[in-house]
Amino acid sequence: MPKIERIEKIKQLLAHQNRIDVNQLSQLLNVSKVTIRNDLKMLETEGVLKRTHGGAIANTVSLPRTISSLDSSTALSDPDSPINRIAQRASQYINEKEWIFLGSGSTCYAIAKAAAHKNVQIVTNNLFIGTYLAPYPNINVIMCGGKVHTERIPFLSGDLALNNIASMCFSKAFIGVSGADFKYGYSVSNDVECNIFKTLQECSQEIVIATDSSKFDHAAFMSLGRLDIADVIISDTGMPDAYKDYYESINTTLLLT
Repeated sequence: MPKIERIEKIKQLLAHQNRIDVNQLSQLLNVSKVTIRNDLKMLETEGVLKRTHGGAIANTVSLPRTISSLDSSTALSDPDSPINRIAQRASQYINEKEWIFLGSGSTCYAIAKAAAHKNVQIVTNNLFIGTYLAPYPNINVIMCGGKVHTERIPFLSGDLALNNIASMCFSKAFIGVSGADFKYGYSVSNDVECNIFKTLQECSQEIVIATDSSKFDHAAFMSLGRLDIADVIISDTGMPDAYKDYYESINTTLLLT
């Protein structure tokens, strides 16, 4: 097996099981243990893993590795999945040279990928978005600063993030949510995201909620507010009819894909 293919196979194994063994890799890839140790040494230098006695463990702070693992997940790798259809529709709603905010979570990350060809100004607290968009010269990407809040997709939070966001003006702020319910409104999994959202309400011309239909009729930990606080909803056609009728009754722009 060529070295490039071997290295890629090691990365894939590490992404799925977080720990790999020299002996097992040697048998699986049909190369010597010395060759495997040299491969692991190179990957450690790149920040992909940390070598241990007899093997290696994933370096969880390696954003490129974690992003690669996320991108290979079924939802983000399938162009016809709800999250990618929502991301494409959101990208169409972004105008050239606009100042926009992209929030935390996988949906906003998917929107960033879909909008990577545009000439826009993007402010974000999503570390994956900043890492992904950094090589694109057509996009002016700004990280808002703050303390790293560790989740599946890490993001920046705290007073520094809030103060920076409050000093800016956005045409549109795109937010993903964990739940949308008639009783509890929009909800997220922690109070940190709640504080960021309340700040964005004060400095954004439009609040855009981008979420798939599975989030409706569910509530998460912290409520952001009632369903009428959003100016635009981007979702898939699986949204329950009761919510479609509600948004139409309050004249909220509804973009379904």
